[in-house]
Amino acid sequence: MTDFPNDPEVLEAHVAAGGSLAGADLSGRNLEDVRLPGAQLAGADLRSAVLRGADLRGADLSRALLDGALFDDARLEGAVLRGVRAEGCAGRGARLNRADLREARITYGSLAGADLRGANLQGAVFAGTDLRGTGLRPEQIAQADFAGAHVDVAGPDAQTVPHSRSTTHFLNGLPHRVHRWAGADEAAAPLLALHGFTGGGEDFACLSAHLSRTLIAPDLLGHGHSDAPRTEDPYTVEAQVARLAELHTQLELPPVPVLGYSMGGRIALRFALEHPSKVAGLVLVGVHPGLVDEEAREGRYALDTDRADYLMTYGVAAFLAEWQALPLIASQSRIFPALLEDMQVRRSRARSWGWAWTLRGMSPGRTLPLWDRLNEIACPVLLITGAEDEVYSELAQGLVEVFAEASHVSIEGVGHAAHLEGGGLAGPLIASFLARF
Repeated sequence: MTDFPNDPEVLEAHVAAGGSLAGADLSGRNLEDVRLPGAQLAGADLRSAVLRGADLRGADLSRALLDGALFDDARLEGAVLRGVRAEGCAGRGARLNRADLREARITYGSLAGADLRGANLQGAVFAGTDLRGTGLRPEQIAQADFAGAHVDVAGPDAQTVPHSRSTTHFLNGLPHRVHRWAGADEAAAPLLALHGFTGGGEDFACLSAHLSRTLIAPDLLGHGHSDAPRTEDPYTVEAQVARLAELHTQLELPPVPVLGYSMGGRIALRFALEHPSKVAGLVLVGVHPGLVDEEAREGRYALDTDRADYLMTYGVAAFLAEWQALPLIASQSRIFPALLEDMQVRRSRARSWGWAWTLRGMSPGRTLPLWDRLNEIACPVLLITGAEDEVYSELAQGLVEVFAEASHVSIEGVGHAAHLEGGGLAGPLIASFLARF
């Protein structure tokens, strides 16, 4: 690499005269407020350099090394940063609108407050980077890898809830309503999505708008328009998994990616373990593999039994008032209004015994923990949590180390139902992950 004097004014004069800094060794230099608009810095070594407030508008920094660099409040509008490597850098408040960041690797740093509007992020990697307040749009989220990154929630970009085509399937003798949103990419394996407690397959309607593939989402037993038998055994995770396998067979599906939220995530985990040939990948939102401590399981089963009794005694409306006031659930009030309204109407029509038997049969107190089996899951796993759901976010960070191949994305400003509350960003993140299948 070419060495230059440690004098910002010399660099400014060199560039002003049409000189190039391509391949220059500027590592560790103090270049605060330096003015190098349009500079040729391709392949330059800027590791640990101080570039606060620097003017690099339209500069070519392709393939530059920026590990540990500080470029807070720098001006990089329209700059080319294609293929840069920047681990542990800090560019808080930097202006990167319309910048070319294709194939860039900006990892474990902070771009909080930076302006990324209109930036090309195709193929970029932002693992572990703080991207809050950057103005990212959903279409940009779909371009890059944001595993472990902290991202804001964009506003909803749809005004209506897409309608599904629904059919009834008898799964091991029990009728289940199955919702389908057809995608344009008929060659892609469908996404099989499993809702949480009190939900339904139609909860995934807005997610379908972000996908090019078909989305299939059944109403789980006791929910929506599916059957609601008045006995506990059909509601256990083992029975749910067996019926899911039957649905996969009836639909003649190839190995599919499976998305599971909360209760649905526990079913998805067990499904991947019992039927690995049917599962191509997992998207797990707010998922717990199970309680290890036996006393904790006993306590949880007693709590869920009490909740079931309350449901049967006081009915759905009274139960929902209590349930939706829980901190873990209360954040769902921020779901896209049209979808939330649909969800509340469907919940108001629920059968109390269907939810009550679900609480008993699917209670984490009844289900054995899966911690010691998670390393058997060989398919790729994407863990999504809301940053406000601190318990599950911390849990997901630990789970990344347990699965054979896993990544975790935390979405700022949302809680437990991150795929619903953060639809503007969760949808493109899921679509980006699914692109590999």
